Formats: sequence, C-alpha cells, structure tokens
Amino acid sequence: MHWRRSFFGCLLFLWVSPQAHASATPQWDRFHEVFETDALDLDVLMQVVGDWGHDVAGSGPDGFSIANARLKLSGHFDEGTGYLLQAKLDATPALLDAAIRIALGSDWVVDVGQFKAPFSAEKLVGAANIDFVNRAHFVEQLAPGRQIGIQVRHSGPRPDSEVRFGIFNGNGTGRGNDDDRFLYVARGELASNGKETAVDELRVGASVAFSQDSAARIGGLDPAFDGTRFLMGADARWRRDRWVVAAEAAYGDFDADANPSGSPWGAFLTIARGTGDRSQWLLRFERFDADGWGADVDRWTLGYNLWPTTLTEFQVNYLVDTDLEHHQILVNFQVAF
Repeated sequence: MHWRRSFFGCLLFLWVSPQAHASATPQWDRFHEVFETDALDLDVLMQVVGDWGHDVAGSGPDGFSIANARLKLSGHFDEGTGYLLQAKLDATPALLDAAIRIALGSDWVVDVGQFKAPFSAEKLVGAANIDFVNRAHFVEQLAPGRQIGIQVRHSGPRPDSEVRFGIFNGNGTGRGNDDDRFLYVARGELASNGKETAVDELRVGASVAFSQDSAARIGGLDPAFDGTRFLMGADARWRRDRWVVAAEAAYGDFDADANPSGSPWGAFLTIARGTGDRSQWLLRFERFDADGWGADVDRWTLGYNLWPTTLTEFQVNYLVDTDLEHHQILVNFQVAF
C-alpha cells in the first residue's frame, strides 16, 4: 500500500541523513548577539508537514501543508516589565499571543493579555518542542488553550516549580467577553532533580478549570457550548539519561443547558529512547472517550525524531488504531530558532 511505502521511505531517508555536528557559525553568532538579548528575543518557527492516510481521527486529505510559520518577540527590562508577542503568519487571524508581564519581586509574576491558559503540560509546551508531530487528540479537545485574561504565577522553593491561577473570558482568542462570566484555571507544577543534573528529572503537574459558558468553543467537540464546564487533569514526565517517560490524563464534565451533556476523558503514555545525541525513537498509546461528543480514539503512534543541526528537526510518525484498520503517516520538516 502507498502509505507503507511512504513510511519506510521516510525512515530510510532519516536513517541515512548526515547528522551534522552543531557548531557555532559566524552568521549564527551575529544573529544571536542582536536578536537574543534580555530586552529582545526573536524566535522563528517554520514547519511543513506531509500527511498520508486520512482514516485516522483528526487527519485530512493526503498532501503537504504549512503547519506553522510563526514569529515571536519577547523580552524583559530592568523594571520587571516584560512582553510576549507571537503571530502565526499562515493563519487568520494571525495573532496568537499578546501579553504584558509584570514581575512583583523575585517570586511573583502577573501576565495580562492573550496567552495559553495554564492547563495541561502537553498543551503548554511550545509547538517546536512537542514529542510528536501533533499533540495528543484529547488534549486538543479538552484543554482551554489560548484565552484573554489575567494570570498570577508564583515560583516554588524548587527550581522550575510554580503555581498559576488565571481568570479568562473563556471564549477563545481575539474575542471580548460575551457575558459577565469567566473561566477560572489553576495549575501547580513540582520538579525534582535528584542528581542536580539535567539528565535525571521528574516533573509532575495538576490542573483544574471551571466556567459557566455562553457560546464557548470546546475543542472540536462543540463550537458554541452553553452550560457549565469543569475540567481536571494530571501529568508527569520523567527523564534519565536517554530515557523519557511521560503520561497525562484529563477529564471534562460538560453540563449543557440545552444539548445533551457529556463527560469525555482521555489519557496517553509515551516512552522514548534516545539513540544518539541527535536522534530518538518514541512510542505512544492514547485513548479518548468522547462520551458521545464525537469520535472515540484508541491508537498507537510510533515516532522517530532527528536533529541534524541545532536549528532543524525531522519527525516521522506512524499512527495506527488499535483495531489495525486505520493508518496514517505524518512527516514534519522543521526549522526553529
């Protein structure tokens, strides 16, 4: 079948690709000096994705697409004020993030504007750094994603540990509040680094959200949800040497005013093993029980990641449902800096 030939052809290409050593170049040094400062940090992300086999939930027709063409500006100043501005040039509307950050002492930060609500580790990680070509299906369906509002962050006693609490309009990006009600989201993260090295780390997190909605978009489950929304989730990520184990689960209770209510939930488990300084094999199982709000998902994803240089990444994913009837191949070509 054509999807099998494409899959093994991509694996062969990535296997024999030269894994160039990442060394600083004069051009990169000059770029870094100008655009990687405290006051001005410029980030660029370009992703071109090939997709074959459109029988898997969430996939489209065979072919190539511009998955991301992003520009991000961020920085902070001596007075404790920072900013974040990110645009997705291949989408309309293009604005993803527009936030002001105010530091209140060394442990407290206030974010105001449009940005990701603090729910789900898989959702919060940047698009350039996710393990697979796409995020887990249930995360995209349940996590609130980007919202307009205010968030307070407090750093914990351990490095990279913090608590966040936010109040948002609750109806997505680029829209003012359409009623007098809000989305409330809270998240806590705890990081443990037993050996005080970057190769032995455990991070755990928990999130909760509540809102009373009017015409709110709930992932791809409901484009105009009216009712009460309650979400909770938990996640963990452990890393030692070349091994990575990650797991996450989320549950939603949607009490609709008119349409049937539902309690969808989902979970995934990922195991990854680095095969060198610049390559990695991954395996993920994910399940999404839509509880009548769309299609259920039970599938495996085999992945291979290759970083030829510090700026480039190739990802190959083979997705197959547990009934072995539906298959999909995704290939991501990425430049990020």
